Amino acid sequence: MQKSLIQYFKSFVISSEARNLLQVFDSQILPDGQNDKKHKLIFKTVSLIFILVLFLSACGSDDSPPEDIIPEEKMAVLIADVHVIEARLSKISLMSLDSATIIVERLKMDNFKKNKVDTAQYNRSYKFYSTHPDYLERIYKNVIKDLEKRFKKKDYRGL
Repeated sequence: MQKSLIQYFKSFVISSEARNLLQVFDSQILPDGQNDKKHKLIFKTVSLIFILVLFLSACGSDDSPPEDIIPEEKMAVLIADVHVIEARLSKISLMSLDSATIIVERLKMDNFKKNKVDTAQYNRSYKFYSTHPDYLERIYKNVIKDLEKRFKKKDYRGL
């Protein structure tokens, strides 16, 4: 059925010159199915090489943090501070969400300044760590330890 549709398409849609070129092309590439096995083998080989290169490039990627990323220990302290800021603010009833956002951002900026970190560096670091779950898990283990220490010392009032 497919051959008849193709022949129908060739005879009515394609000009006679194009039809002649297609006939020559068909006879050179697949005469009597002799080259069919060769083409399948080439396709399989190219596909295998492509998959192998893709796999090796994924495995060989370097997941170490870039130099401009905040170290894990310092990042854990910063994230713990941010959580304390947000928790403190959630206890204060403000009239608008905009006011709360402004206050949180101001307190975060003060915290970053105290720790000698700018927001761009913090955001880059947070983005890197959030895309690398192993690092983020270690960081949050330290965040939890830090928050537990603060809770025991009752040092969660202010930053």
